[in-house]
Amino acid sequence: MSGLVVASTRVKRLDGFSAKQPVKFIPVNLVNLFMLLWLFVGSLNADPEDLKFNEFGNLSLSCPLNGLNTSINWTGTHGQHLQTGQVYLKTNITRNMSGIYKCQNSSLSEHSFKVTVQYCAEGNIPDRTMNFSYFEMINISCNINGVPPVSEVAWFLNGTRIDGNSSYITGDISRLRYKNTSCGLHGIFICSPKNNIMGRNNCTNQNGSTVVHVKGCPGSSTVSASVSTSVSTGGTPSDSKFPGIVIALGVVLGVFLVAVAIGAFLFLRQRRCHCCCTIYCHVFFPSEPIPPDTPTKPRRPSLIGISKYKHGPILVENFAAHVKLLHTDGDYRFNQEFESLQSVHVKSKSWIHSEKPENQSKNRYNNIVAYDHSRVILSLTENEPDSHYINGNYVDSFKKVNAYIATQGPMANTINDFWRMVWEQNCTVVVMITNIIEKGRHKCAMYWPSKQAKSEVHGPLRVTYLDEEAFAHYTLRRFEVKPVEHSTHYSQDASTEEEVKPMIVCQYHFTGWPDHGAPDPGCEYPALDFISKSSAASQDGAGPIIVHCSAGVGRSGAYIVIHSMVKRMLETGDVNIFDFLAQIRQQRNHLVQEECQYIFVHDALLHFIESGFQLSIHIDNLRDCVQKLRKNCSSASGLELEFESLNGIQVRHYNLKQARRGCNLAKNRSVDYIPADSSRVELYPRPREEGSDYINATYLAGFWKTEAYIATQYPLEETTDDFWRMVWQENSRSLVMLLSKAEMEEGYYHRYLPPLHETTRFGDYEVTADSEATRGDIVLTELRMVSIKDPSEYRNIRHFHFLHWPEDGNPWSGQTILQLICKVDSWEKEVRLNAKPFEVIGPVVVHCNYGVGRTGAYCLLHTMYHQIERDKSVSIYQIARLYNHQRPRCVSTLGQYEFCYDTLVEYIEADCSLHLV
Repeated sequence: MSGLVVASTRVKRLDGFSAKQPVKFIPVNLVNLFMLLWLFVGSLNADPEDLKFNEFGNLSLSCPLNGLNTSINWTGTHGQHLQTGQVYLKTNITRNMSGIYKCQNSSLSEHSFKVTVQYCAEGNIPDRTMNFSYFEMINISCNINGVPPVSEVAWFLNGTRIDGNSSYITGDISRLRYKNTSCGLHGIFICSPKNNIMGRNNCTNQNGSTVVHVKGCPGSSTVSASVSTSVSTGGTPSDSKFPGIVIALGVVLGVFLVAVAIGAFLFLRQRRCHCCCTIYCHVFFPSEPIPPDTPTKPRRPSLIGISKYKHGPILVENFAAHVKLLHTDGDYRFNQEFESLQSVHVKSKSWIHSEKPENQSKNRYNNIVAYDHSRVILSLTENEPDSHYINGNYVDSFKKVNAYIATQGPMANTINDFWRMVWEQNCTVVVMITNIIEKGRHKCAMYWPSKQAKSEVHGPLRVTYLDEEAFAHYTLRRFEVKPVEHSTHYSQDASTEEEVKPMIVCQYHFTGWPDHGAPDPGCEYPALDFISKSSAASQDGAGPIIVHCSAGVGRSGAYIVIHSMVKRMLETGDVNIFDFLAQIRQQRNHLVQEECQYIFVHDALLHFIESGFQLSIHIDNLRDCVQKLRKNCSSASGLELEFESLNGIQVRHYNLKQARRGCNLAKNRSVDYIPADSSRVELYPRPREEGSDYINATYLAGFWKTEAYIATQYPLEETTDDFWRMVWQENSRSLVMLLSKAEMEEGYYHRYLPPLHETTRFGDYEVTADSEATRGDIVLTELRMVSIKDPSEYRNIRHFHFLHWPEDGNPWSGQTILQLICKVDSWEKEVRLNAKPFEVIGPVVVHCNYGVGRTGAYCLLHTMYHQIERDKSVSIYQIARLYNHQRPRCVSTLGQYEFCYDTLVEYIEADCSLHLV
C-alpha cells in the first residue's frame, strides 16, 4: 500500500476471495471460449454513443443494458444522479446540458452517451454609436458562437446585406472593415452568423446593433438604434425628403448631444471614484494601475459586453431572497446569469507569451493562458531568454490591487519557476485547492519537500520542510525558502546590499473540493473556514496570496470571489458577485469555470450571512454569546432559531436512494433515520448478493479527520454480522454505546457483544470479551477480534458503554460526557502508538438506538473538545449543520443542542479542566 499512489483512501476487495488461493481453470469447449471472449469484450468501456439534439427540444436516451426498470441508474454530466429507469427523458433542454451521460445496471455494467446540444448561431454586437469622418477606417466586431460552429456570417446595413468581401472571421469574432468611410456606410449595422443544425438550415440569431454616424453626411444625426434591426431583403431606406432646415436642426442637435456626452465623461473622470457605485469606477477608472508587463504601465483593458448584464450591488439583507430566486426552476436563473458571463470579454486582449513555442510546455492546459497585460513576470535567468514566463496572473480583490496570484498547479518542469515566483513576489501564503491525483489523473506535481526528504533544491532556491498539521478538511505545511548561493541576485537586498534572510512560507492545502465541481450541499462551512484562516495568515507587507488548483481558474476563482465578497460585505453591507467576477475575468480567463462553482459561491456567502458573519466563537466570549442566544427575538430565542434552521435541513431525495432500496429497507431500524448516500459507509460487496454493501452508518467529520466518527444505529439481529464487518473493514478500535442502562434492561435490544471471557462468531470474524470494568458512568469492555480467514491477524478493540443518557433527556452533567471523550482519546492515542508502520486507524464508532440525537450530540461535543484544545474557539452551529447534511436529523432535539452549549460553557468556566474518574 505504501508504494502505491491512489486517488481514494479506501481500496475495496471482494470478501470470500483470498489473494493466496490459486486460480483453477476449467477446460472449456469452443462455444464456451467464444462466450467468455464475448463477455470480456462486452465488459470493456466502449466509446460513448454520439448523439445530437437541438436546444429547447427533448432529450431522450434509451439504455441498452439489461436489468429491471428500477435497477438502471442514470448519471449526468457532472456525475450527479438523475433518475432510475430504462429511458431518460428531459424536455426543453439547454446548451449547457452537453456532456457525457451514463446508465448503469445492478451488475455495474455501464453505457455512455456523448450528448451534444446544438443551438443556432448567435451574433452579439455591442449596442453603441460610432462617429467617423470621411476616409477614416471603419472596424466593427461581432462575437459569434454556435454548435455546430458558425459556417457563414452575413453583415447588414440598414436591413440590406452588404459586401461580404469586407468581413472576415478570427476565432469567435467576425470583423467588418472598410478602409475609407463614405456616406454610403452611414446607418445601422448588424451581424447575422449562420450554422446548420438538425432540421434547420441557415439557423441564426442576432443581438444588438451598432450605429455609424459619418460626419457631414445628410441625416447623420437622425439615424438611431430605434430603427428596426431585423434582417430583410428590401432595399435601402429612401433618401431623406425633409426640408433643409430640419436637417440643419438635426445636425445641431447631434453636435449638442455629443458635447453633453463628452462633458459628462470628463466630469466622471475628474470625480473618479466619487460616483455612487465605487466598484464600477474602479473598473473603468482604476486608481491603481496593474503591475507593468513592460517598463511602461499599460492601461487596464476596457470591458465589452458587461454593461448589458451589469447587476450592481445587492444589500446583505436582500441577498437571501436574491439567491432563492436564482435557485428557482432547477437553478435556471443561475444558468442564465452564468451564461451571460461568457459574453463578457476584454478588448484587445492578448496572450502572446503563452502561445510562444518555447513556453507552451509550461502550460498545463492549452486553453488556459496567461493574459499578457496582467501576467506575472519572473526575472531572467542566465542563458534562458524565456525564463521570465510562468502561467500565472495578478488578480485584484475588493479595494486591493494585485491581492492574489492565480496560477496553475506546478508541473515537473515548472516547479523551479513556481518557487522563483514565491521568492520574487514575497509570497508568504500559498493556497492549494487540488489533490495531486484526482480520479486517476495527475492534477498537480508535488512541488514541496516531504517530511522524509526534509529539503529540496529548486533552481536558485532551497526549500526546507519545517512542520505540518492535518485538519479535517485541509493541511497546513510550513517551509523555509532561501537562496542556495550567496553570489546570486536572490541573496542580497539591492537597497542595502545586506544578506537576505530566509522567508517562511505557509501552504494551506484544501483537500475537500472535487475537480470540475463544488463541495456537497452543507459543506459551505469547511470552505469558508479554510478561506478565513488561509487569508488571515498573510501578514502586512507580504506579497500576493498565491492561489492554485489544477488549471488555476475554477476552484481558484471561487476562492478569490468568496474572500473578496466577504471583505466587501463586512465593509459596505452589500454583495456584488456578478460584476466583480466579470471584472477579474479580465485579468485571468475562465475564473470560476463551472456553473456549479458559481452557485456554490452564492450559497457559501449566503451561509456566512445567515451565520451572523462569524464562523466560530472564541471561548472567552461563549458565555455572553449563549446568554444573547437565549434572549427572545420576536417570538423565539436565538437558540430556537438556530435549531429551527438545523431542523429544516432537507437532504435531497436522490441522496437517500440506497437506504430506500427494497433490499435494504429491512436493515433500517426506522426509515426516518437513514444515511445520506454521499456520506454513508460502504461495505465491501459480496458476490451475487444485492445490497451487501449497505449498512445504516454514516461518516461524520471531526476536527482532525474528515472521517473521524461513524454514526450508526444499534445493530439489528440480522445486521450484527454487518456491524462487525464494518468494524474490521474500517479498522475501528473504539466503540461508543450511548444507550442507557435502563433501556438495556428492558430487553428490547439484543446483545451484540459476546459474554465475558467467551468468544462469539460473527460471519467471518470471531470476537472475544477479555475483560470488563466500571469507571463511574462508563463500562469498559476489552475485546479481541480475529479474522477466521487469517487467524494470525487480530485487533484489540475497546467498548465504551455510557450508562446514564436517557432517550428523552440529557445526562445529569455534561462533564461526564467530556470524561468519556477523554477516555476515548486516551485509548485512541495508545492504539496509534502501537500501530504497525503505515497502518491507518479508523473512525470511532458511535451509536445509540437510531444513530441520531444522542449520537450527534456526542460527536459534536467530541469535535468541539478538540477545537477548544487547538484553536480556543467553538463552531457549534456550523458543525451541527454539517452533521445534519451528512446524516439527516443527526442533531435532532432542541434540548440536546442546548445541552451541547451548556456543557462547553461549564467546561470553559472550569478553565478547560476535568476531574477524571
